Amino acid sequence: MHVHTLVGELVAQLTGVHYFELGVQVTLYFNPALVYVFDAQGMLVLAPVRGGGR
Repeated sequence: MHVHTLVGELVAQLTGVHYFELGVQVTLYFNPALVYVFDAQGMLVLAPVRGGGR
């Protein structure tokens, strides 16, 4: 799901099948520890910490 927000564009991967009308307002809740953040050039700025010592 591509979402336009006040702070920029957000892309969310949702589990399951969801039907949304284009342009409808949605509320998303997410775990900040699972977020990937990219800068304006598309470079990775922040990624979740991987477990397992790898």
